[in-house]
Amino acid sequence: MKLLKNFIFQSNSFKNYSLPDEAGVHIQVFGLSGSLRAVFLVHLLEERKRPVVFFTADADSAERLYDDVSLLASPGQVGYLPPLEAQPYDEHAVNPSMRRLQLESLLNVHENTERLLIVHAHSALTLVPSAASLKKKILKLKRNTEHSFDSVIHHLSESGYERCEFVENVGQFAVRGGIVDVYPFTTDDPVRIEFFGDEIESIRSFNIITQRSIEDMEYVQLTPADPDRFPLTTLPDILQENGIIVYDDLPLFNQQMDAFYDRAESIYAQHVNEEIFPAKPEDKYLAPDMFRKKIGRFPCFRFDVTRIPDLKSLHFESTSPPTFTGSLKRLTGFLQQQHRKGAQILIQCDNNMQAERLEDILDEENAAGTARLATGSLHHGFIWNDPKLIVLTDHEIFDRYKRRRVYKRFRNGDYLRSLSALNLNDYVVHVDYGIGRYEGLQTIDSGGVKKECIKLVYAEGDSLFVSVDRLNRVQKYSGDEGTVPKLTKLGTGEWERLKKRTSESIRKIAAELLQLYAVRQANPGYAFNGDSLWQRELEASFPFEETPDQMRSIEEVKRDLEAPKPMDRLLCGDVGYGKTEVALRAAFKVVADSKQVALLVPTTILANQHYQTFRERLADLPVRVEMLSRFRTRQQQKEALQQLATGAIDVIIGTHRLLSKDVKFHDLGLLIIDEEQRFGVKHKEKLKALRASVDVLAMTATPIPRTLHLSLMGARDLSHIETPPRNRLPVI
Repeated sequence: MKLLKNFIFQSNSFKNYSLPDEAGVHIQVFGLSGSLRAVFLVHLLEERKRPVVFFTADADSAERLYDDVSLLASPGQVGYLPPLEAQPYDEHAVNPSMRRLQLESLLNVHENTERLLIVHAHSALTLVPSAASLKKKILKLKRNTEHSFDSVIHHLSESGYERCEFVENVGQFAVRGGIVDVYPFTTDDPVRIEFFGDEIESIRSFNIITQRSIEDMEYVQLTPADPDRFPLTTLPDILQENGIIVYDDLPLFNQQMDAFYDRAESIYAQHVNEEIFPAKPEDKYLAPDMFRKKIGRFPCFRFDVTRIPDLKSLHFESTSPPTFTGSLKRLTGFLQQQHRKGAQILIQCDNNMQAERLEDILDEENAAGTARLATGSLHHGFIWNDPKLIVLTDHEIFDRYKRRRVYKRFRNGDYLRSLSALNLNDYVVHVDYGIGRYEGLQTIDSGGVKKECIKLVYAEGDSLFVSVDRLNRVQKYSGDEGTVPKLTKLGTGEWERLKKRTSESIRKIAAELLQLYAVRQANPGYAFNGDSLWQRELEASFPFEETPDQMRSIEEVKRDLEAPKPMDRLLCGDVGYGKTEVALRAAFKVVADSKQVALLVPTTILANQHYQTFRERLADLPVRVEMLSRFRTRQQQKEALQQLATGAIDVIIGTHRLLSKDVKFHDLGLLIIDEEQRFGVKHKEKLKALRASVDVLAMTATPIPRTLHLSLMGARDLSHIETPPRNRLPVI
């Protein structure tokens, strides 16, 4: 990136353009294609030594620009004030990850004179804490130092943190004796601060679900949870006088600002009519006209869509690269042609694996050496004509979506939430003491130290108090609906005997299952070959960036297929997390070795969805995909069965129809079962025959207990996709 940036900075076009020479002067900028806009902004910052503020109305383009300038600029020089993803006045709906980014960027603005700030239209109007008030309300706690315990509690309350029984979400804190748990915006995990009197003995991050410590910390910085509690100022008032303003489509930016402020006034008027009196819009937001007046003292550049005759303009010589739509022939032809003309060509890849794939492909297509490959990719390529430089990106070559920056997401305490949902007299199970009845929270005195505990009542009125830091030993009782469990009698060994009998029953079932799976493991399987060039082309054409979990699962499945024993793997992942792509790549690997694949699904609709996906992804490869379901006529099904038996069909997708006696395979190599838990006992008996020697991949979002237990105990291999795709928030 540094070499790329320096190459463009040294060009005549970038050396000689003129800056606006007085306040309020607008210069329109044209000819900056693709990610060259980001290069231009970084040039203003680093070469012209001017702090830059970029205003935009498009959140997507703002995020892409933020990614690009973060790659090009020095660390700590770039900030982003995103839209807070909430309606005006609705602070409780603000995405905590966006709030964190906002606070970090504001601190950066106050502390760093050389910086580039990207601002969305909504954030441009939102009043922000002044530098003095924000710094004053940041509390830094260090281990082995004196700090008043009471003052820390007071500070958290005054800074907008919500006091609760258990810390579940960012912006909360809890107090237990001399321990303070707090979830600030500045850390990925909640923090446990342990006091001895007024001395801080330890600071540790901890897992919000298990409550176990993760790592010791020397210090923690607690930023305000609600910046709106402090003296506020406008964004134009905190910008430096020598700053340069850059607008992205100024008319659209003004339109978005006006619409946002009109919405705030409408909500305020509605509340006043309901006799609820919130802060006036002008106390929370800067009116658009006032914003334009305040920001008018700065000179500015404009990336406009259309030319305005009365304004000065600045033109750069660049164009967008051609579209290749995944065509390797078109790509290699373009590379060879431009290489002969003496152009410098750089292809940027998102990761090392993608670079290796592309290098192999270019080598096979006799185009090696025509371009330089590098990892670390901008969002958009461009052709720069001063001198000739061509930058291509692998995601644009193959029509992929480039993965955006992953904002730090905060974890939610789902486990604690399930406990806090307990009602009085609900039945619970303690791992060590058995079934009891929940009777609420109580504070008890233990050795002079007050502790918060939950009270459990057992048979004959015996009580058990469980400290909140031992709640991982307790869970809500789950049994048949309407049945009332028998309370365990404490001190009799009854619970231990019950656990022992249950354990023996489990061992018997486990022994039978292990025998079944041991026989399967002992049978020799087919060891598939390594990845072919076609396999790499298929993977390179995936229109999205693989998540880390997805990549790991793909590698695990490939490793199993290449091993000389039958695969039996369970792939878990929420809906939309990318399980189908894992299955598709496995299927093609099998087909590449001249074996067949059967994909079994529970519903006709799902079969059709998979059929369309497989057909689309494998369209450019010599793979025959067919479907067996009631969407097919009898004649079509008959023909498909005949072709399946002769090996003419490579991949067959179907419902329970695939389990019929008349379905014969020529050489089945892989069985994929989607939503295995939705097949009944009879169907699974038929599946056993298919599973005798072929590789099996089962996919599910909700594994049944037996299936999951088999995987956890090691009888079946388990792959888990936990990383959500972009814009997919965790399920709460």
